[in-house]
Amino acid sequence: MKRIIVISIFSLWCLSLDAQINSTVEVQKDFEAKMDHILKKPTDPVCSDTLRHFELNFDYLISDRKYSDLYDFTPMAAADLNHNGDILYPWLYADLKYGSTVAPELSFRIQPRLGEKHSLVFRGRHTSLWEGNIDDNLGNRSDSDAGADYRFHFRRGEVQTGVSFTNSFRQLHTVARLPEEQQPEDINSNILGAYISSHSLDDGTSLFCYNVDLKYHRTMDLSENFLDGTIDMGVSLKNTHRFLLGAHIQNTGNRSVMEAVPQYRFTGGRWKIDAAAVFTFATEQVDRTSMIMPRVHLSFEAVRNSLWIFACADGRNSLGSAYRLRMLNPWAAAPSDLKNECIPLMANGGLRGNISDVFSFELSGGWTYARSRLSFESGQTARYDECDWFHAGTTMYLSTEKVTARLGARYNILPEGGKVYMKPELEADASVTANIRQRWFITINCDLCTESTAATTTSSVSGNPDDVESLVLRTLPGYVNPGAEVAYHVTPFLSVSIFGKNLLNRDIYHVLDYREKGITVGAGVCLKL
Repeated sequence: MKRIIVISIFSLWCLSLDAQINSTVEVQKDFEAKMDHILKKPTDPVCSDTLRHFELNFDYLISDRKYSDLYDFTPMAAADLNHNGDILYPWLYADLKYGSTVAPELSFRIQPRLGEKHSLVFRGRHTSLWEGNIDDNLGNRSDSDAGADYRFHFRRGEVQTGVSFTNSFRQLHTVARLPEEQQPEDINSNILGAYISSHSLDDGTSLFCYNVDLKYHRTMDLSENFLDGTIDMGVSLKNTHRFLLGAHIQNTGNRSVMEAVPQYRFTGGRWKIDAAAVFTFATEQVDRTSMIMPRVHLSFEAVRNSLWIFACADGRNSLGSAYRLRMLNPWAAAPSDLKNECIPLMANGGLRGNISDVFSFELSGGWTYARSRLSFESGQTARYDECDWFHAGTTMYLSTEKVTARLGARYNILPEGGKVYMKPELEADASVTANIRQRWFITINCDLCTESTAATTTSSVSGNPDDVESLVLRTLPGYVNPGAEVAYHVTPFLSVSIFGKNLLNRDIYHVLDYREKGITVGAGVCLKL
C-alpha cells in the first residue's frame, strides 16, 4: 500500500509543477497493447523484436515520442532463441480519438481466429495536427502506418512474414535569407517495408537451434534501399551449454556494416552467462574500418525467484541510413553525409527484483562511450560527435487487481564540454491507473525532463551554406508534461473516454525549432471484440 501511495504522489506532484504473466497473456481492459507496462519477472530481459512477437503499442507514434536516443543501454537478449509463449489479442480492436487543435488519432487491429498454427494480423494507425502555426514553431504534421503480419507455427519452429507502409508529413520553417526557389520543401516521406523470418522453438530436447531474419525498407522520397539481415545457428547441450555462430549485415548499396558473432551461453544453478565477441567490418564509400566489441551478460540469482544481480558489457555499430534517420526524427532533411553510429562500449550493472509477481524493479548504473553519436542541428541536420557519460536509473512496476503503476527515472552525469548533445541530466516518467469495478479506468501520467544542450552551426542557423561555420550551443528547455484519461466501459466491448495531454501547456522541444502540441483535450471511443 505504501508503494502505491508513493507512486501516486509522484504523479500528482507533476500536475502541480499500466499480476503474474503466464506463457499466454489475454489482453484485458482498453486493449492494453502497451506490453512494457504489463508486469513481468525481470529475470531475462528481451529486446523488443516485432518480427517475433506481435507486441504492438498503438499509443506510440513518432509525433508524440520524444527524440529517440539509441545509446541508452538495454541489456541484450543474450542469444536467447527460445520464443515460447504468445499474446492473445481481441480479434478486432478499434480506437478513435479527437483532440482540440484538430488532432485526430485512430488505431485499429484485426486478428482473425485461425487456430494455434496460424496467426494473421492487419493493423493501422494515424495521428495528425492540422491547426498548427509554423511561425510559432508548431507546424502541421501527420503520421500514418498500415501493415499485415502472418505467422505459421510448426512443431519445432515458426515462420513469419509481413509488409508495411509508413507515411510521415512535416511542415518546415521558411528561411528568411533564402529566395523562394531555395526554400526547404515540406517533408512527405513514404517508406515501404517487408520482412521474413524463421526461428526454432526450444522444447527441451532440440540439439540444433537457429534464427533467421531478413528485413527490407524502401525510403521512397530519398530513393534508398535498406537491407538488414541476421542469421544465428548453434547447438544446445542438455539445455546447459549453447554454442552459436551469428552473422549480421546492414546494407544500403554503397555502404554496409557486417558483423560476425561467435557466442556461448551457460545456464546452470543460479547462473546465466552469455558471452560473445562482435567482429565488425564497415564500409563507407571508399573508407573501410574494422573493430572488435564485447557482448557479455552475467546474471546471478541471489534470492530464489526474487533478486538477481547482473552485469553487462555491450557494443554496437549501426549503419547510418536515411530510413533509420527518418524513423528517429521525422523532421530530418535529406542526408548528404550520413555516417555510421558507433558505440564500442556500453557497461551496465545493478539489481533486479520481483516480489510475488506484483511488484518488480531494476536499479542500475553504468558508463557509455560513443565514438560517433547522432544528434541534430536545427531540427533537421544530422551531426556526429565522440563522447562518453555515466548514468544511473531505476524502473519500477506494480500491478494489482485494482491498481497498476509504473515509475522510471534516469540520471545522466554529463562531462563539462563533453559533446553529449540533446541529452538531459534527468528524465523521469510515471503512470498510475486505477480500476473501479472494471467499469471506470482513471489514468494519471507525467513525463519530466530537465533542459539539455543542442549544438548547431552558424550556417545552419542562417540557412546560408556559404557562411563561415562556427559552433553555436542552444538550449532545449526542460518541461513537466502531465496528462490524464478517464475511460468508462459501457459494455465489455465498448468504452468511451475523455483525455488531456500537456495539461500545463508547456513548450516541449525534442528537436530544435519544432515543438510539440500544447494543451490538448478530447474524447474517444474504443471497440474491442
